[in-house]
Amino acid sequence: MPSECREFAGAFAGASSIRIQSAPAPGDRCAYRIVIASSNGDRQVDLLGEKLGFRHRVYFGNVKVRGGGEYGNAILSRFPILDARNIDFTIPPKKRRGALHAKLRVRLPSGHLRTVHVYALDLGLSGIERKIQLRRFLASHPFATLDSRAPIVLGGDFNDV
Repeated sequence: MPSECREFAGAFAGASSIRIQSAPAPGDRCAYRIVIASSNGDRQVDLLGEKLGFRHRVYFGNVKVRGGGEYGNAILSRFPILDARNIDFTIPPKKRRGALHAKLRVRLPSGHLRTVHVYALDLGLSGIERKIQLRRFLASHPFATLDSRAPIVLGGDFNDV
């Protein structure tokens, strides 16, 4: 599953158009990246999803931007998202950080359905901050209790891990 996912796009507050850094290949199952909701009211996660054909998407804004808008983590998928939640990794007084977790329902070539866990992480800038955040992630629900055979896609901004 991880080989079928690619980091694909970044959008910036106030942008009048979306610049695609590298578009997903036709067979891609999901996409992830930190996405910014612009101050002009556009939900760029929806604009990206529509432009790239990802009907199912979830977004959680972690940080408010002066003058309006916010940015955070997003997961976009061609497959239905069954459930999603944000996991807060913030270490005060540092900037808010976290992971977005989504459970996707994927139809395999055999026709069987499989639940895939997708995580979009945004880790801090300092080494000690990332170390603490990774420990929190590994101990978080449901990651810590997943079956060892459960398919997991892990992506996002690791800031030099």
